[in-house]
Amino acid sequence: MTKYVVIDGKEYLNMATSNFLGFVGEKRIEDVAKKTIRKYGVGSCGPRGFYGTVDVHLTLESDLAKFVIIAFFSRCF
Repeated sequence: MTKYVVIDGKEYLNMATSNFLGFVGEKRIEDVAKKTIRKYGVGSCGPRGFYGTVDVHLTLESDLAKFVIIAFFSRCF
């Protein structure tokens, strides 16, 4: 599948593909993904209260709070 699909002569972003962002085959993305998996492993992506908190959780919360100018907190779901 490709990043774009043409329907009735008009081009649309193909969000039905797993590569709609065009990251597949990007060496930089693959290298960072491998490094991150080596550091953190892979998991079920469950809630921090059950699986624990790691530095990337805190960094993401801080960055998002700065971006939207509010405090972030868990709602336990």
